[in-house]
Amino acid sequence: MEIPCTLTFIADEQFLIDKIINLISEVVNVIPKKKEDDSLPLKVRKLDPGGQVLSDDWVRLDACRVLTMSVREIIVQNKKLDDLVINFAQILLKRQFPSFNGLFSTLLLTTLPPFGGWQENYLQICHCQARDHWITVSTKGCNASEIFIYDSFYYYVHPATASILERLFNSPLTYKMAIVSKQVGGVDCGVLAIANATAIALGDSVSHLPKFDQDKIRPCLVSCLEKKCFNVFPEICT
Repeated sequence: MEIPCTLTFIADEQFLIDKIINLISEVVNVIPKKKEDDSLPLKVRKLDPGGQVLSDDWVRLDACRVLTMSVREIIVQNKKLDDLVINFAQILLKRQFPSFNGLFSTLLLTTLPPFGGWQENYLQICHCQARDHWITVSTKGCNASEIFIYDSFYYYVHPATASILERLFNSPLTYKMAIVSKQVGGVDCGVLAIANATAIALGDSVSHLPKFDQDKIRPCLVSCLEKKCFNVFPEICT
């Protein structure tokens, strides 16, 4: 049962203000402080049988760049990859192959300052928003003003994607469609874009990439992310 309580002060205005501030301070000081684990967002807080908070981290690079177990589920359950996985993979590729230009966050491609001209040894995964589709582009092995397009579904560059690339390079480009694996279904474009980027970084051939085994590339991606190191993705034996 709650009993209402009213405090009455008889004093000048400044005294009352000081008194109220002191009362508020006393109330704040008796509120229990949160435990450190309570600061975690609810969606990433899990409890073990003993009631201790467990982390939902899957792969961690640093305090800001983390993939959670829910992201792992997206990969293993054959769902379309989002920018979290793509950009995390690009960070690892950039660390593993620092001689390549590009590999920027896909979220920055429309706002990055122009390069000031064509760049050699450029490698980048791009999101074609009009198609909701991931592709890889590279100038490795190209002449000036040329760029290879590695697309697992389409056979031509969407005008919106061309516009983004030409703004970055600050010049018209000649697009060369490389021979790559064509996906079965509509959800593996992101995994194949990472596989293509890895093949470009690791190999010598740029116009004709391996035909990947689509049934095995997702387990390979999980392994590469966990090891924080990319290797050749499984290929179909011919």
